[in-house]
Amino acid sequence: MIGVTGILDVRVEFVCSRCLSPFCRELRVPFDESFTRDSELLDEERDNLHLVADDEEVDLQPYVEQSILLALPYVPVCQEECRGLTTSGVNRNVFPDAENEVAVDPRLAALADWFKKEE
Repeated sequence: MIGVTGILDVRVEFVCSRCLSPFCRELRVPFDESFTRDSELLDEERDNLHLVADDEEVDLQPYVEQSILLALPYVPVCQEECRGLTTSGVNRNVFPDAENEVAVDPRLAALADWFKKEE
């Protein structure tokens, strides 16, 4: 059995899920995989143990890619305080005074006009 361990340092470019601005982050991803030629050592409890053929080389690229993909944030944000976009698409981080416009369903526009007349 052969073990490969280490830390993967990766620079990743994201798009903020709130304001759609591009940003970069450094990720430090732990890497720990084991390889064996003996199929009897495989069991369900050892998910990082992989069976390899009798070749002398093992391609680590798919295992590295999987580790990095699993470490990516599900909802990346540029900063915790990101204010996002207005309904018209204005970045509220750049223009903090921009206000959200109230979108009225066109089917209910007549009802909205009726309430305005009541006031």
